[in-house]
Amino acid sequence: MPWVDYIDQMIFSTVWPIVVLVLMLVTYNVVTRVRPSSVFADSNKWIYGAFLLIFLVFASNSTLLFRYFSCITFDAKGDDPSKIKVLMADMSINCRSDRYQDTLILAWTMVAIYPIGFPLFCFYVLYRHRRQLNPKVDVTAEHQELIRSSGNLFRVSSTRQMEIDIDQRSQDLELQRFAFLYEEYEPQCWWYAVAELAMRLYLTGILALFGSADAPATTTQTSLGLLGAMVYYVLLSAFDPFIDPMDDFLAKIAAFQIMLTFYAATMLQAQENAKDDAAGDPNSVWNNEVFSMICVIVGLSTFGVAIFLVVAGARDLRDTVGKVARYFSDTTPGRALRRLSTRGSSTDEGRKASEDADPSTNDAEAAAPRGPRASSSRLASSGGRVE
Repeated sequence: MPWVDYIDQMIFSTVWPIVVLVLMLVTYNVVTRVRPSSVFADSNKWIYGAFLLIFLVFASNSTLLFRYFSCITFDAKGDDPSKIKVLMADMSINCRSDRYQDTLILAWTMVAIYPIGFPLFCFYVLYRHRRQLNPKVDVTAEHQELIRSSGNLFRVSSTRQMEIDIDQRSQDLELQRFAFLYEEYEPQCWWYAVAELAMRLYLTGILALFGSADAPATTTQTSLGLLGAMVYYVLLSAFDPFIDPMDDFLAKIAAFQIMLTFYAATMLQAQENAKDDAAGDPNSVWNNEVFSMICVIVGLSTFGVAIFLVVAGARDLRDTVGKVARYFSDTTPGRALRRLSTRGSSTDEGRKASEDADPSTNDAEAAAPRGPRASSSRLASSGGRVE
């Protein structure tokens, strides 16, 4: 099996999506000329597939590209009399070699396409269609009675406004070609997909540019990552961009997890950089089993909350109560209660059947006086005469 290093991996990962896009374009042109009435001649579907393809490979390819510029030096004999400079992601690659220098042109070209070009293009497309994405349909006259009868005017009007705006944009066929960029977000947050792309790019790629040639990680990287996570959490809390409130809640949990992760990384890096143990972490607060366990819990928190939300959303409370009621009804006390109720109903049915079988008894019981009220009625009917 031939050896595949980081340069080969970067070239393949960044080139094959472009090749697929070119093949998609050629296929679309052929289909429209041969069978223009075919379902595959719909340009919206092809554009949607192209957007989705680049969106899926955006984060991974951007990370590969930025890590290509991160090199580290070692004390050894190389081109430099005292140090050798190698790629941090693959230390078999010499950053001073001709192969690495020649690939820099391709790397910068792909940086212009993926980390820079794709977010800018997405923002251009969304900004161009911003009025269609956020139509702001006038619903005052149509729902004035509903709004007036509500105790919370702003909440009802804004919620109904959002629902109608979402219906309006979902019916626009022109927007379907890039629907995955906005369909999860509220109409007024049509731009939020670009903010998500920028955040991914910042946390996974741009931080690699703030590394050091003498150390694999720096306090600058972890502190800037913490700052970016804080800004992202504030942005998320301020706008609540998702249509589903549960998505907003889960996104905040994930953002808070990122904040805690970078905070822990900053503390660990500060401890590593402290030359004096007394000035660094003398009590080993950031270097013990409890802290390690907390890091693991924080790392799994978003996954756990996501599972809980899925389970909670899949089971309705009434269904759960019904299952519990059926469970207890199948136990021994439940069966005994059902037997007693069955016997009681059987006794009532037998008594009713016996009364129907002896009509004279029923007539006698009906003719017999029952209490003072019956006697008074008989006296009244006879005109007060006593026989």
